[in-house]
Amino acid sequence: MARHVRTGIGAGVTAAAVIGLGVYFMMVGPDKADKIASSIGVLVAVVALAVTVYGLTAPSPAGRRVSQRATASDRGRIHQIGGSTGIGEGTAVDGAVTQRATAAGDGAVTQVGGDQAPSSAPPP
Repeated sequence: MARHVRTGIGAGVTAAAVIGLGVYFMMVGPDKADKIASSIGVLVAVVALAVTVYGLTAPSPAGRRVSQRATASDRGRIHQIGGSTGIGEGTAVDGAVTQRATAAGDGAVTQVGGDQAPSSAPPP
């Protein structure tokens, strides 16, 4: 839900900026509007280049390590899922999954580790 709210806010801000610039450009005239639009275009290109470089050099969340620890006692039930879930098809999953659990009395622990992404490959 929060993602949809952020997307809506971003779309609203973008629409307001485009409308505001359109009104401003009509008020200043075509020559000054052309110069300002060129400056804005250069600024957008530089920001896009910076975001692209960051995207290429940022660590992938698929390479993270997962470590989970749990204790169940009496009638407690614990379900742990560790690893990568829902990543895109064909994405390599690196990293380790470590799960430790203890069950006492009537407690029960269920653990699943590794790549949880659906696979289109047939089972061996």
